[in-house]
Amino acid sequence: MGSQSTNSSSPSNPLSLRTLFKQLQNSVVQITSKPPNPQSPNTSTWGSGFVYDNKGYIVTNSHVLGGADGNKYTANVIPDDIYNDIAVLQIAQNASKPLKPLVLGNSSEVGVGDTVIAIGNPFGLSDTMTTDIVSGIDRSVPYGGYLIPDAIQTDAAINPGNSGGPLLDTRGEMIGMNTAILSGTNAFSGIGFAILSNTITKIVPILIQKGYYPHGTYGATMGAGRVGKRQCWRC
Repeated sequence: MGSQSTNSSSPSNPLSLRTLFKQLQNSVVQITSKPPNPQSPNTSTWGSGFVYDNKGYIVTNSHVLGGADGNKYTANVIPDDIYNDIAVLQIAQNASKPLKPLVLGNSSEVGVGDTVIAIGNPFGLSDTMTTDIVSGIDRSVPYGGYLIPDAIQTDAAINPGNSGGPLLDTRGEMIGMNTAILSGTNAFSGIGFAILSNTITKIVPILIQKGYYPHGTYGATMGAGRVGKRQCWRC
């Protein structure tokens, strides 16, 4: 049930950043959430998401949601997998613009030094692109008392509002979903993390089919929320 899109570029002929951005403009969405807070009823938070397929499914992080709606469209929230911080929404009305599913790449081929691109909505600034490299792989990211394993580490700028947006290679294929930053200030300090595209490929079809993702008794690893004296923040 994954994306059926194809991409004609090759590793030896990467897309220019301008071309890549234009091709992906209708593949990344802004998600606005209004958490229930009687003291601040007009407070909104922003996150990102990406188009998963032609049926209107949007994938984002679990922590982005909380009474959330897809930007400009009414969306139904499908039960999420909090242990892997993956959630699915489905747009419930016809989109005013054609939505283009992202190509899900093979994250097992990602290596340190690869050029990557992040697209999302940091601080509510829609359609923002940043780029740099993969600075580490196989990282464990603390989340909600658990550890998300095998994450990609990048120094492409990721800030609050980028969560749920894609991390892409130079062919425009998604290799990860931006999820967290390592910082003492809740702002980007040079280290961000993305959930593997292969994890998304495994979990999302089951979330869509069953409405949940089954975990064994020992399917998630408990972990602390701090790495040394540094705090891992959801972005």
